[in-house]
Amino acid sequence: MAVIDQRASSYAQLDQKYRVSKFVFMGGFLPTAFGLFGLLGSSPTGTDFLLLLIGAGLIGGGISWGRSILGQMRYVITYPADPMAHLIAWGGSIAVVVVCALIGKALETGMTAVVSAGLLAVPPWFRKRRTAFMLDYAGITAAGTAVAWDQVSILVITDTAPDHVSLGLRLRSGGWSDGVNVERHKFDLNRIVEGARTLAPGHVSIVVTDREGERPVYP
Repeated sequence: MAVIDQRASSYAQLDQKYRVSKFVFMGGFLPTAFGLFGLLGSSPTGTDFLLLLIGAGLIGGGISWGRSILGQMRYVITYPADPMAHLIAWGGSIAVVVVCALIGKALETGMTAVVSAGLLAVPPWFRKRRTAFMLDYAGITAAGTAVAWDQVSILVITDTAPDHVSLGLRLRSGGWSDGVNVERHKFDLNRIVEGARTLAPGHVSIVVTDREGERPVYP
């Protein structure tokens, strides 16, 4: 029980830091919008350019900090490159900033802050669309289906194909959850085992099935 409580406390601290990183990311759009509005106006100043740089720094810093924290909170394998997801995420974010900058009335009434707050929804949407497999404190998510740890019995890794690895879940109820295929070059067995050692409860095990048969790799 002490181990579980310690794991939960550590995860909660990381989650709090991640929430702060999201506000840093979102906060960067406000000075960016004000700076861009000034630069597009009739008399741009050095302050406008400075605001633009500060905003870009906050956005970049928030993204970098958030990724670093997420790397400690979970192990994620993404789907193959999705140009449409990148276009929607980045194009939508840039469009919001440009619109807020061009509409001076929105800036004067404070609507920019309200509209920019909607950008907080962009990172979660983007991660969900890109995530094929995720292992975190709550459980395992495969192909969009989240399964809590108390339902998981065995993570079954099937490594028989030349270009991909299959990940499936055998449930404690005796059934199976939907599995997912991930690209071989993105798969890292050592990181999955380390993630399970850090995040999973004691009843969970990991089994690899390959051309030589089935073998346990955790615990």
